[in-house]
Amino acid sequence: MDFGALTDEVNQVTLTLPAGYVVEEMPKPIVVELPDNGGRFLYSISPGENSLQIISRLNLRKAVYSAEEYAALRDFYSRLMAKQAEQIVLKKKS
Repeated sequence: MDFGALTDEVNQVTLTLPAGYVVEEMPKPIVVELPDNGGRFLYSISPGENSLQIISRLNLRKAVYSAEEYAALRDFYSRLMAKQAEQIVLKKKS
């Protein structure tokens, strides 16, 4: 696979919770590494008083991955996509 360049992508989002709601469930943080220091994915959510800060970082340390690395890269992206699809559950305060 040829990505054309190294990748270091950071996404940071701050969500303001609606008045009267609290977080009931949120995804756990994760770090996923590719073999041989080929890349890394970090994901975390930090709750604030009335907000959530979501940080996602994708770092691919190679521009080209060999056919032998394809299975690991496919698993890496599957885990990345599954983590980003996890839901944040809010509940109304009593």
